[in-house]
Amino acid sequence: MEIREFAEKILMSRNLDEKFFQPSEFTDTDPYGFSVVPELPGRPDFLIPEDKQARQSVPSIDRLNSDEDRGKLIHFLANHELLAVELMALVLLKFPDAPEQFRRGVLHTLKEEQEHTKIYMKRMKELGVEFGSQPVNAFFWKVISQMESPLDYVSLLSLTFEQANLDYSQYYAYVFNEAGDTSTGQILYDIFEDEVRHVKYGLNWFRKWKSPELSDWQAYRNQLRFPMSPARAKGLGTLNSLGRERAGLDLNFIQNLDVFSQSKGRPPTVYIFNPLSEFHQLRKTQVTPKAIHQNFIKDCALLPIPLVSNDDVMLVPEKPSLAFMQKLKNIGFSLPEFVQFDVYKKPIEKLLGDRLIGKLVPWSAGPELRSIKNSIPQLDEIKLTSPCLFSKVFSNILSLKLNKVFPEFQDFLTPNKHQGKVVSHIEEVPQVVQFYLDQGFENICYKAPLGAFGQQIFKCYNEPDSITIKRCANIISESGSIIIEPWLNKVLDFSALYDYKNGQLKHRYFTRIENDINGQYKGSIAGKFLHGVPKDILRFFYAAGHSNKSLLNFYKLDLREPIEKHLQSMLFEGPLGIDAFIYEHNSNYYLRPIVELNPRFTMGRIAGELAEHCLSGRVLRMSMLTLKEVRELGYENLNSYAQDKEKTFPLKTRKHPSLQWDEGCFFMTDPSKADNLLVQITIERLKA
Repeated sequence: MEIREFAEKILMSRNLDEKFFQPSEFTDTDPYGFSVVPELPGRPDFLIPEDKQARQSVPSIDRLNSDEDRGKLIHFLANHELLAVELMALVLLKFPDAPEQFRRGVLHTLKEEQEHTKIYMKRMKELGVEFGSQPVNAFFWKVISQMESPLDYVSLLSLTFEQANLDYSQYYAYVFNEAGDTSTGQILYDIFEDEVRHVKYGLNWFRKWKSPELSDWQAYRNQLRFPMSPARAKGLGTLNSLGRERAGLDLNFIQNLDVFSQSKGRPPTVYIFNPLSEFHQLRKTQVTPKAIHQNFIKDCALLPIPLVSNDDVMLVPEKPSLAFMQKLKNIGFSLPEFVQFDVYKKPIEKLLGDRLIGKLVPWSAGPELRSIKNSIPQLDEIKLTSPCLFSKVFSNILSLKLNKVFPEFQDFLTPNKHQGKVVSHIEEVPQVVQFYLDQGFENICYKAPLGAFGQQIFKCYNEPDSITIKRCANIISESGSIIIEPWLNKVLDFSALYDYKNGQLKHRYFTRIENDINGQYKGSIAGKFLHGVPKDILRFFYAAGHSNKSLLNFYKLDLREPIEKHLQSMLFEGPLGIDAFIYEHNSNYYLRPIVELNPRFTMGRIAGELAEHCLSGRVLRMSMLTLKEVRELGYENLNSYAQDKEKTFPLKTRKHPSLQWDEGCFFMTDPSKADNLLVQITIERLKA
């Protein structure tokens, strides 16, 4: 029988028996004549895919105890095998000039896929499910039938859908065996062996046709067009590396595939680390970051990873190394699709092409995001945060108001005379400083309304000298005002972290803040965040002096109404952090309830998110380490420090039932690419 004639029968017949017909001999003397690709392959009425791409109802793995549910799952697999049969028939018709050896190989594979379909049909019937009793879709057909060359075919079917079956077949074999259905388990193991050969066949031809200058992985990435991506070449469960090695895929390909992510259909959420919003609010224009800030952004760009899923996109100045992505995946992170992009540079037109985007989740909804609108035009209007919320002046005013809002708490809230004062004229600075000196405070703190990374905050001893006056004058000239307050004897810095949406403030976490002697941020402690705090300070925290009011409830409940009122008036929505501290003065403890409002994600928020991955009773510490500090510890560079720490205190994990962290350390910065900063995460058990 002519191969063309056979392929037409397979493709167009509406009779299942004819789709499984196999003549004893084939000739290929008349391969031409086929011209029009049908919208769908011929099918009996009960197996025609629905117009709107029916989503096949696949039973979850915990519902496979009944014959019916196991049969429904096999039905899902059988439809995929039948689609493969039909697509291979289409290949034989579309590419009559392809090498004879290639065409004979496709024919052989088609016959094996026929057998797979029949085996599945027989097994599902034994379980009481008829082929066609469940809805089916034709996604494979819609994508692969558009192929323009045999290279497209081996890329899309052999190296994508059949490669994914290396995972699916072994995963479902395990699932069926666990459910006690060893007969179906054995069928899937047998099919897995065939799929190894099918992938190997496609890979051999792929290597013959691809550009020799490109690696297998590079050529494969280039060959796929959205909505197809390497994400479709992975199935459920752990990536079956051994099966791929047997199929001939090289280590570079397997490792890249393992960490690759891209949405398979859901419009992705796009995340971006843009920590310079305060600078942009101050200057009201696009700011080119200084080198030190550019390094900070690059070194910390992966901080939002605890927030993402595999379907999401993360915009980063530089993609992390393959080895680092593998480490993150191995310890339980969902890896997003990394796209190289710098929000602080000239925007790239249509960054993600014509792909639909779900929403943008920036670190901060600052004015610099206006530049992204041309790069991701599908995004809705970006809702920017009011400049007022970024200002320390607003935080200072709000803190002062709380004494009036909560008169019953005045025995532990900061007295007004300890609060900061907003100064708009340089002539007022000496008298404001004197006001605090008269109360017995020796050190004075000066703050600019807007800043980042702890800059534009400094302290001086006693009366301001000429240098201090000049710095104050520069800040007033640039910002319109300066905040002056006593440098209080802080004993505990902490943050309360929230989400604000639909008019409601939802508390998420508490974290402890670690600062250096100059008040600049060095790290956060989450989980058991008060572990190690002296008992008298703990008593104040949980009973707040004589009020018997826990600060936990004060931040979870009492503060909600006054904060919500301000956020609503400013049309804010998103993550919010409130920095606060407890300080000691004249042998008494006081709470400074609001030092700073952070209308954005914060390091503390990320520490809180990370602590969700820890086993109960663990302390998670996020530390910022500079190259200078690492060298002072005797290490040549950041990478050598990280390698030593991961060796001496490796992260231990447990299945609980999902992967959770027990103790050890890891890094949120890629040490092999870091310029000046490492973000180290350390998990410790509480000592008995």
